Amino acid sequence: MLIRFNVTNFLSFKDETEFNILAGSPRSKKEHIYHQKRGDFVRAAALYGANGAGKSNLVKALAFFEGLSFGERIYTAQ
Repeated sequence: MLIRFNVTNFLSFKDETEFNILAGSPRSKKEHIYHQKRGDFVRAAALYGANGAGKSNLVKALAFFEGLSFGERIYTAQ
């Protein structure tokens, strides 16, 4: 389970940006919280925002990380 993902200096992300599924203090819908020994997490998460806000670039960063995790070759410009 991916709980927290930080990205820096990737496509449109110059500064550090974090996407996480950590639960805050719920006022309603407490049944949407997943309780585990490591902490409380939300059962589902969504990306939303204005056009050009970086939603697609976050997905590309996740795909890049997945490639690194499974040993794909990374080619860099020379």
